[in-house]
Amino acid sequence: MTIAVIMQVNDGLVLATDSASTIVATDANGNNSAAHVYFNADKIFNLIKGLPVGCMTWGNGSIGNASISTIVKDFRNYYYEKNKSEIDNGRIEIEKISQSFKDFTEKKIKDANGSIDLIGFVIAGYSKDKSDPEIFQLEFIKDRIRGPKQINKKDPVAISWYGDIEMTSRLILGMSTRMPQLLKDAGLSNEKSNEIVHLIQKNMQLPIGAPAMPIQDAIDFIEFLVNFNCEMSKFMPGAQTIGGPIDLAVITKHESFKWVYRKYYYEEKLNRGNINDK
Repeated sequence: MTIAVIMQVNDGLVLATDSASTIVATDANGNNSAAHVYFNADKIFNLIKGLPVGCMTWGNGSIGNASISTIVKDFRNYYYEKNKSEIDNGRIEIEKISQSFKDFTEKKIKDANGSIDLIGFVIAGYSKDKSDPEIFQLEFIKDRIRGPKQINKKDPVAISWYGDIEMTSRLILGMSTRMPQLLKDAGLSNEKSNEIVHLIQKNMQLPIGAPAMPIQDAIDFIEFLVNFNCEMSKFMPGAQTIGGPIDLAVITKHESFKWVYRKYYYEEKLNRGNINDK
């Protein structure tokens, strides 16, 4: 599983994920369980090197035999070759990149002839000559595609979380993700259930942050959220499916895409020429 979080404030965007990757096995009775959990998966990417656009993923960790990390980097090379002139002059459009990424990934899924449960992406950053960041959400759910759809368009401060969202939802929204279904199971109508859920969110949601929150404070908060999920996962029944190093990046209009924390499988001093590896 995954916890992936993005926060928007006036000065930019903060993206953070854990590093867990779960291999699921199915027994003779059709029951799924975690066969292996690895803690070094990459889930955040600078989608165009040197420019203010990033990508974050959750859900299935591969398409066919290729990891999502490899596929995202394949797209980065593909998109650059097709748009060299625009990119070299810093002319990027987040919506255009999101649509191209959707078409590229859809083709990869079809070529692999493999089944997927869910692969989600957030593509976010600054388009040329736009002062506000843009965030587009894209999901491949079995044979359906949702998006890319722009989110948080009118919110100067906003936070969205993906993957295993139970703990974050309880902390920030004040209720479990299972609350709507529990209310319906108790015999309440859809209308009444929705009314109660809305009431809980309105009165229980934590008032977090302000548009003028400095980037460093947004970094501290998002790091806390991801770490909170990692620590809670240690004490939940079953395998720890959220954990490992936290990868965290910031996207701002003038400083572009910057890593705050990033794991490497090699030593920097031995790979000076590849420190911004593709």
